[in-house]
Amino acid sequence: MRIILAILLLIGLSSCFKEDEPVPAYKSPDGIFTNTAEVGEFYENQVYFNLETNEFVKTEPRANWDLAFEADADGKFIFLNGASLMRVIKTGSTNFDSIFSTQGKEWFYDNSNGNIDELAIGEWFTEEGNSIISKQEVYLIDRGFTPLGNDRGMIKFQVLGLQNNSYQIKFSALNQTSANEIIIPKNELYNYVHLSFDNNGELVFAEPPKNEWDLVFTQYTAKVTQITTGIVEDYSVNGVLINKNGVEVALELLAPFEEIKFTDLENYNFTIYRDAIGYEWKDFDFDNNSYSIADFHTYLIKSVEGNYFKLRFTSFVNAEGKRGYPSLEFGRF
Repeated sequence: MRIILAILLLIGLSSCFKEDEPVPAYKSPDGIFTNTAEVGEFYENQVYFNLETNEFVKTEPRANWDLAFEADADGKFIFLNGASLMRVIKTGSTNFDSIFSTQGKEWFYDNSNGNIDELAIGEWFTEEGNSIISKQEVYLIDRGFTPLGNDRGMIKFQVLGLQNNSYQIKFSALNQTSANEIIIPKNELYNYVHLSFDNNGELVFAEPPKNEWDLVFTQYTAKVTQITTGIVEDYSVNGVLINKNGVEVALELLAPFEEIKFTDLENYNFTIYRDAIGYEWKDFDFDNNSYSIADFHTYLIKSVEGNYFKLRFTSFVNAEGKRGYPSLEFGRF
């Protein structure tokens, strides 16, 4: 069913691209900076942005990694690549050599807010004094889909431990007899060290150093409430996530962008949720196959360096009408 949905989504999106019309260039007010993130019409890139310099400091193909391991001294949690719609089954078994089936099992997704209590892999460990002891549970990981909708396969995964500032993990294809064991050393210059299951396991620095960026433009998995049924589903969306290293966000829905001043900031409640900006700054018109930008969505942002900015979006398509090119304008207080 997931493969069918991915194919239908890809076909639907492809048909939308052809019908998008070019849009006139937008002119921002004086003193306001602009830029456009090249995520791509198939949402294939993760694009990291620095507000202080108005620069995109790194562009990473979203399919280049699978898992993100916390890299700070006290870190121990593991995150999925939500851009690929990854999900996990907790088998309850410690026998890696068992033959596991996915049939009838419950799937778990990471919550895009970044809350460690809402992660798919979750607490793979127990804490004994200063030691982190693995529960040795085996997880089944669905790697999700490529940007073109191809199935990325299934993985059997186990965390063996966290010692000497390094994770020890084991994985294989679901029904493969031989397994790969990898050591993943932490690097505190980064939020995470990333692992790709490709080529028997590769370490990837998918993000820039943690002090060099504020926002990442990306596809990600969000919990979306269906309007007609009220059912909450895990769904691929395209939006913006924030750097967990000190970035905070507040949303203004009433005051005009131009009128918000530095002295107004004390009236807002800032949040550190990773999806505080998210995807709802744009709307999709199914009748006309086109996007519009939500009026009066202004995001107030505390940067990694501790400065404050106001930001809003002006478009989701480029001059040729291709979607996946969000444009923004922002100013520093």
